[in-house]
Amino acid sequence: MEVFLLVASAAAILIIVLACRTPLAAPQAAPQRSFELALGDFPSDGDYETEVVGESHYQDALETICGGRTEQGHELECEATLKLEPDNAHDANAVGVWIEGRQVGYLARGFAVSVSAAARRHGVSEIFCDALVVGGWSGAKDGGHFGVKLDLQEDDLEDNDD
Repeated sequence: MEVFLLVASAAAILIIVLACRTPLAAPQAAPQRSFELALGDFPSDGDYETEVVGESHYQDALETICGGRTEQGHELECEATLKLEPDNAHDANAVGVWIEGRQVGYLARGFAVSVSAAARRHGVSEIFCDALVVGGWSGAKDGGHFGVKLDLQEDDLEDNDD
């Protein structure tokens, strides 16, 4: 009899838990996958002219992304996520640069102002663009630092809704 009551109580608790369970959250829209989608049409020319700053603080992340240092170094083409940081204590216009879920630096202050303004105009907080990770060579006496360049220019941020 005690076993029956124990099983019945467990079943009742399970039914109550399932009945009170909160519904699953509605799926959220996926972030924009490129500047083309988020900020208008622009040509990706592969020049990688925009330098990322602060990479010296993220050398371990860059080494992991590239799979370690090599004698020749790296030129790894990949996708970067530019994340607005409006709560950044040093700069409300700061834009962090992330690759493969790891922060690798920031946009330079002046360019970050333009990017954050354009992103806000279009209602996005994350933007994706092509990136190139360079450096990371290993030598007998020294090793090269990693750097990141973006295929993104200020002209790319202008509205093309004409």
